[in-house]
Amino acid sequence: MPFKAPNPYARSLSMGTERLAYVLLSAAAAATACYQALRFFQFHRALASGLEFLKEGRAAEAERVLSSVPPCRESNARALPVAAMCRHNLAVALLRQRKYPEAFSVIDEVVHYYANRSPDNPHMLNALLLLARVLYKLGRYEEIVTPLKRARDFTDEHVDASSRAADIRIKLGVAYMRVGRYNKALEYLLPAAERERQSTSADRTTETQARFSLGALYLHRGNLVEAESIQEEVLATRLTESGRGDVKTLQVITNTAWLRLLQGKYDEAEALAMEVAAAAQGYEWRANSLHTLAILFTRSNRFEEAGELFSRVRQERRREFPDDHPELAKLQCDLATLRMGQGKVDAADDLLRSAREMLEAKLAGEHPLIGLVLFRTGQLRVKQGRPIEAKPLLESALAIYERTAPQHPDAVECRRALEALDI
Repeated sequence: MPFKAPNPYARSLSMGTERLAYVLLSAAAAATACYQALRFFQFHRALASGLEFLKEGRAAEAERVLSSVPPCRESNARALPVAAMCRHNLAVALLRQRKYPEAFSVIDEVVHYYANRSPDNPHMLNALLLLARVLYKLGRYEEIVTPLKRARDFTDEHVDASSRAADIRIKLGVAYMRVGRYNKALEYLLPAAERERQSTSADRTTETQARFSLGALYLHRGNLVEAESIQEEVLATRLTESGRGDVKTLQVITNTAWLRLLQGKYDEAEALAMEVAAAAQGYEWRANSLHTLAILFTRSNRFEEAGELFSRVRQERRREFPDDHPELAKLQCDLATLRMGQGKVDAADDLLRSAREMLEAKLAGEHPLIGLVLFRTGQLRVKQGRPIEAKPLLESALAIYERTAPQHPDAVECRRALEALDI
């Protein structure tokens, strides 16, 4: 084969191509860096604007600004922490507008980001707490415990979050109370209340909150003597610290009105519930006092007034919760009692059937609210002259009460109803 001399022009062309490729790659890297820097700046600007809007109570505008930030999985590494903060505050904006499914989708994404990419980030704790709050608004009670347990573990592992450990345990106790696991709730709330009582801190806010929650638990369990003692103590503390018109004081008065109702002290219950209803305009839990009044009027045979109040409570509940929320199911159950008192047994039957379907879809079978709807349905069957159908319903209701709240007035009434059956 003849010798072929190298072509100097080809070599020069090859070197030129390499230089061009290097320049193009450098330009692409610079462009990428510029784009990432621009996105980082845009995210920061969105976060600042969104926070300002939230501070001013302009949730819709906060949503508009913060929704411009893509989900965490679509953000570059440099901008990820800022994107996560934007998405967290977007969930807050959605929550304030009662867009609960959308809020859940966003905050669940944020929690997953922290868990997979930055598990020690202090913002993880706030994200878990927000997730629990959204789940409550959705009525998904059985799922609330999981993020709160993760929050508890986070505070146990991180010294910088230890100051919030007591607050997390109180929230976890309240979550167990909502799912009807009262003994488990007591395991959290009783030690928290005693631990805070022995604290040397000058700030008694956590202690008062722990005892307030413990008093609410005793109300749910039907331990009225213990509940009354704690309610009086907490109310005295709130009155001293904040005065009678303060929001937290009104919350205590709301629970005290419910206590007086369970004790059969209707005049006191009515006065307290009326006070809260008048003073708590604009607060979402104002419906609790109206609900108490509606039940009180039902028991006092003031049916017309009770019906008007139930309508108002339903309007407020539907503004606050989705239609399948346990709070609305409980409202239907209590409204059915009114319809029974009015002799409208068919309407009562429809309400109880609907309430039972809603509760069984959302809650475990041992939940006291399911016991309540079974009890009311049993009462209705007795009123309809169908005692054979009433007996298994009352027995099932009493079995739930015996395991959760054996001293509750409803449990006592259920036992009497069973004993009165002539079959």
